[in-house]
Amino acid sequence: MELKDTDLCASMHPQDIETLGGVLKQHNYNKEDRIFSQGEFGDAFYIVQRGQVDIRLQTTERHYKRLAAYGPGTVFGEVAFFDPGNRTANAVAMHKTEVLSLTRQGMKELYLTHPDVALAVFSALGRLLSNNIRWSAREIKRLSQW
Repeated sequence: MELKDTDLCASMHPQDIETLGGVLKQHNYNKEDRIFSQGEFGDAFYIVQRGQVDIRLQTTERHYKRLAAYGPGTVFGEVAFFDPGNRTANAVAMHKTEVLSLTRQGMKELYLTHPDVALAVFSALGRLLSNNIRWSAREIKRLSQW
């Protein structure tokens, strides 16, 4: 499991990354497999190890809007991790894809055994969310100028 080259682990210590790797679950998908579906309950985030994942919003029975694409090293699904509930979009593997997941229960176990590592994961997720919000604000501003 190669975590050191991920957005999540960029500022973590090597021993913390190794500890985190112990609670992550590996999942493999083929092209066009759904990782999760719009409306489905979620409480986990994912790290792309190999392949690509598209986040798609279904607009009609046969049409969708691609909201984002995630490649190796990136994190997605973190909103449901922080606020468990129904997923707002589909996550679809675009190629043969490997992801790692961490559920809230896994984080609880990590917190009970390695609170410093859990704090490092929360801090990293917070930075990722902050960067996403900043990007969204810039994008909204750009789009409003059309």
